[in-house]
Amino acid sequence: MDWDALNRREDFTIDDGSGPRTAKVTTSYVNGVWVHFPVNVPAGGSIQIDVTATGGLNGVLSGIFLGGSGPPLPPPPPGPPTLTATGAASAVSLSWTAASSSSPVTNYKVYRGTTPAT
Repeated sequence: MDWDALNRREDFTIDDGSGPRTAKVTTSYVNGVWVHFPVNVPAGGSIQIDVTATGGLNGVLSGIFLGGSGPPLPPPPPGPPTLTATGAASAVSLSWTAASSSSPVTNYKVYRGTTPAT
């Protein structure tokens, strides 16, 4: 969406056959706004897009971009085969053996909850 004035509000609903999903744009967007809906539509399928003005002047739709995706990603490789953890009062040490040379794994990312561990 591209805005040329303040206080415009729109509801966007898209349905790719998996059920409607809605994004509410309820703030002034003087410099424009992107509304992103990942969709999955088979060849010959269709998408329904509804835009409802809920306040202010009408928005200006600058474009709809539809792009294909590449082939499906392969399944993720398994975790490290020999992971061991050693705990102490205020730390945990992790160790494992490297993946085999035929494995696509080049490294592992370790997290504590959703935060990368250091």
